[in-house]
Amino acid sequence: MTAKPALRLRKMSPVDREFSLYEVVDEAGEILFDVGKSDDGVYELAIFDHAGRGRVLDLVTVMSLIKEAQRKIEADE
Repeated sequence: MTAKPALRLRKMSPVDREFSLYEVVDEAGEILFDVGKSDDGVYELAIFDHAGRGRVLDLVTVMSLIKEAQRKIEADE
């Protein structure tokens, strides 16, 4: 089994947003994704590809799917 990468949060405060963003970065400082709250009050997850193009997903939906996957994996054990 390989070692898990060390992940950390890094606060980012864009001037054109009401709320700060938090970047999830690996030990090399590479940004994996952003988590934040839109100006409309929706918690979001932004995922980027190798070219820097992003896709914004509703964080509540993503968390729900992760929890569902965890339950299904545990049921397989």
